[in-house]
Amino acid sequence: MVRIYDTRAGQVEEIAAGRALRLYTCGLDAARRAHVGDLRTFLVSDLIRRALERRRVRVVAARDAVHDEDAFRADAATLNLRPAEHVSEAGEPIPRIDLGVGGAVPRGDVHWMHTEGVRFDGDAPLLPDVADAGLDPLAVRMAFLECHYRRPVELTWDTLRAADGRVRRWRAGVAEWSESVSAPMATAYAERAESAFDDDLDTPAALRVLDELEGDASVAPGAKFETFLHLDSLLGLDLSSDIGKIRT
Repeated sequence: MVRIYDTRAGQVEEIAAGRALRLYTCGLDAARRAHVGDLRTFLVSDLIRRALERRRVRVVAARDAVHDEDAFRADAATLNLRPAEHVSEAGEPIPRIDLGVGGAVPRGDVHWMHTEGVRFDGDAPLLPDVADAGLDPLAVRMAFLECHYRRPVELTWDTLRAADGRVRRWRAGVAEWSESVSAPMATAYAERAESAFDDDLDTPAALRVLDELEGDASVAPGAKFETFLHLDSLLGLDLSSDIGKIRT
């Protein structure tokens, strides 16, 4: 089962999820539009949701209302964040929850978790600014995955460009491997990456597993293809998006 650092308990604990779990995310400044740093907490919630749903746990997600709902929903869709089923308006009581992400005050029997902050070199950009700079917006998602959620992120345009390069390289690899003979998934690699996810969302370790798989000449291209696509259900990087495109 998924294990997460419980801020209230001060230790990593298993999420006590049965067939369903209620997840609440908060933390945005309601007075302005969200910049890329604000979106980190919501990405972490999305990763928890994906990890639990992989284990057939039904996750019911809720969050605070934000300053510009239309802009936030567009940004969330661009980052492949699954939408919340419930949005609480200002002053509305928080619905009953099992796990709170980004909350300031632990309440009752709720297993709370918090993400560390994001520091940017200069003014933090909005998500459309990333695309305007010629980068895939999912480079932001990759950059956050490259750092454990309990560590501060030093986000710069250089780190975003590096993350963009990794996303594009993996997509090109998946597209190339898709043309090879089909082969069973590389189970040992998949299990190692999933295990890293389950262990307090150790996404940097999961990405290292995929880097290792990418360069393992003993693994058939078809197996790499199946494994990368399987794990992309957790990563949410649209690694299949270059399949069928003409390469020059």
